[in-house]
Amino acid sequence: RMVYAIEEALKKEYDNGVQEGIKEGIREGKINAILELLQDIGDIPEEVTNAVRSQDNIALLSKWLKVAAKTDSIEDFVLKIKEAN
Repeated sequence: RMVYAIEEALKKEYDNGVQEGIKEGIREGKINAILELLQDIGDIPEEVTNAVRSQDNIALLSKWLKVAAKTDSIEDFVLKIKEAN
Protein backbone atom coordinates (compact mmCIF):
# COMPACT_ATOMS: atom_id res chain seq x y z
CA ARG A 1 0.00 0.00 0.00
CA MET A 2 2.80 2.43 0.81
CA VAL A 3 4.49 1.77 -2.53
CA TYR A 4 1.19 2.30 -4.35
CA ALA A 5 0.63 5.62 -2.53
CA ILE A 6 4.15 6.77 -3.46
CA GLU A 7 3.63 5.72 -7.08
CA GLU A 8 0.34 7.61 -7.23
CA ALA A 9 1.92 10.73 -5.72
CA LEU A 10 4.81 10.59 -8.19
CA LYS A 11 2.42 10.10 -11.12
CA LYS A 12 0.36 13.08 -10.00
CA GLU A 13 3.48 15.26 -9.71
CA TYR A 14 4.65 14.08 -13.14
CA ASP A 15 1.27 14.84 -14.70
CA ASN A 16 1.26 18.30 -13.11
CA GLY A 17 4.76 18.92 -14.46
CA VAL A 18 3.72 17.84 -17.95
CA GLN A 19 0.70 20.16 -17.87
CA GLU A 20 2.86 23.08 -16.71
CA GLY A 21 5.35 22.33 -19.48
CA ILE A 22 2.60 22.34 -22.08
CA LYS A 23 1.23 25.65 -20.78
CA GLU A 24 4.71 27.19 -20.83
CA GLY A 25 5.24 25.97 -24.39
CA ILE A 26 1.95 27.52 -25.51
CA ARG A 27 2.86 30.76 -23.74
CA GLU A 28 6.30 30.91 -25.37
CA GLY A 29 4.81 30.15 -28.78
CA LYS A 30 2.34 33.02 -28.50
CA ILE A 31 5.03 35.40 -27.27
CA ASN A 32 7.33 34.49 -30.16
CA ALA A 33 4.51 34.83 -32.70
CA ILE A 34 3.55 38.28 -31.37
CA LEU A 35 7.13 39.50 -31.50
CA GLU A 36 7.69 38.09 -35.00
CA LEU A 37 4.58 39.88 -36.30
CA LEU A 38 5.68 43.13 -34.69
CA GLN A 39 9.21 42.79 -36.10
CA ASP A 40 7.69 42.68 -39.57
CA ILE A 41 6.23 46.14 -38.87
CA GLY A 42 9.36 47.76 -37.46
CA ASP A 43 11.73 48.03 -34.54
CA ILE A 44 10.11 46.94 -31.30
CA PRO A 45 10.89 49.17 -28.32
CA GLU A 46 12.48 47.28 -25.43
CA GLU A 47 9.59 48.12 -23.10
CA VAL A 48 7.12 46.52 -25.54
CA THR A 49 9.28 43.40 -25.84
CA ASN A 50 9.56 43.20 -22.06
CA ALA A 51 5.80 43.68 -21.59
CA VAL A 52 5.05 40.86 -24.03
CA ARG A 53 7.71 38.53 -22.61
CA SER A 54 6.58 39.09 -19.01
CA GLN A 55 2.91 38.32 -19.67
CA ASP A 56 1.81 35.02 -18.08
CA ASN A 57 -1.88 35.11 -19.00
CA ILE A 58 -2.31 32.86 -22.05
CA ALA A 59 -5.80 34.20 -22.81
CA LEU A 60 -4.48 37.76 -22.85
CA LEU A 61 -1.55 36.71 -25.04
CA SER A 62 -4.08 35.21 -27.47
CA LYS A 63 -5.85 38.59 -27.65
CA TRP A 64 -2.53 40.35 -28.14
CA LEU A 65 -1.61 37.93 -30.94
CA LYS A 66 -4.80 38.82 -32.80
CA VAL A 67 -4.05 42.51 -32.30
CA ALA A 68 -0.48 42.05 -33.57
CA ALA A 69 -1.78 40.25 -36.66
CA LYS A 70 -4.10 43.15 -37.54
CA THR A 71 -2.06 46.18 -36.50
CA ASP A 72 -0.33 48.62 -38.83
CA SER A 73 2.11 50.04 -36.30
CA ILE A 74 3.82 49.30 -33.01
CA GLU A 75 2.12 52.37 -31.53
CA ASP A 76 -1.29 51.05 -32.56
CA PHE A 77 -0.45 47.67 -31.02
CA VAL A 78 0.50 49.33 -27.72
CA LEU A 79 -2.72 51.38 -27.64
CA LYS A 80 -4.88 48.35 -28.39
CA ILE A 81 -3.27 46.04 -25.83
CA LYS A 82 -3.73 48.71 -23.18
CA GLU A 83 -7.42 48.73 -24.10
CA ALA A 84 -7.52 44.90 -23.94
CA ASN A 85 -6.27 44.92 -20.36
